[in-house]
Amino acid sequence: MRHIFFTLLLLGASAVSPAMAQEEFKPSPYLELGVGLNMVPTVSTQTYTLTSGPNTATGRIDLDYDTGFAAGAELGYAGLGIPELRAGVGYDYLEGTFSNGKVVGSVNGTAGSFPFTRADITALGASLDNDIHLVSGNLYYSLPMVGPVRPYVGGGAGVAFISQADAQFALSATAGLRMALSEHGYLGLRYRFYRMEGPVDSLGIQYEPVMAHSVMVMLGGYFD
Repeated sequence: MRHIFFTLLLLGASAVSPAMAQEEFKPSPYLELGVGLNMVPTVSTQTYTLTSGPNTATGRIDLDYDTGFAAGAELGYAGLGIPELRAGVGYDYLEGTFSNGKVVGSVNGTAGSFPFTRADITALGASLDNDIHLVSGNLYYSLPMVGPVRPYVGGGAGVAFISQADAQFALSATAGLRMALSEHGYLGLRYRFYRMEGPVDSLGIQYEPVMAHSVMVMLGGYFD
């Protein structure tokens, strides 16, 4: 994966000439595609309390996920009302491969934890992998050029479809850079933060809001 990123960046840098160094604002539709990595911080269930006779157990489950593959695509329009504004409809895929977890809580006031691994879950014939497919509407604002690079910021809202849980409302915040390759094409680097409302999984367990981060290399083009 790293080889892909470096190759794209080197190709982009070699394609830029002084005549292409300044990105021009021209109202037009655009399409961009991206590949990269996603990082999901610890995902936690809500805290549950169970009572049986005189005994009370309180706890939650924390799940950790490996850094995974991310991909995205967006179709939109640049120069929406003002030259610096663009809007698009995007799709992001975030791979969610479960790594390990633990049960954290207390029984009758005595705190403790119970760790478990991917192998433990697989041995039970179960899976905690959870890929995310997110569809959103996004709005971006382009900042002044920094040399040949155009920084931008943005935000979005949409729906996250989680493979073993229900669909949830999602918000995102984006920061990125674009570098012109030609009059119609550009290479970019994009960071995006996601916040998804707490899903309910296939077992009926309620989770706290889920956060995720992605970094992608983007290739885009304008269509006059």
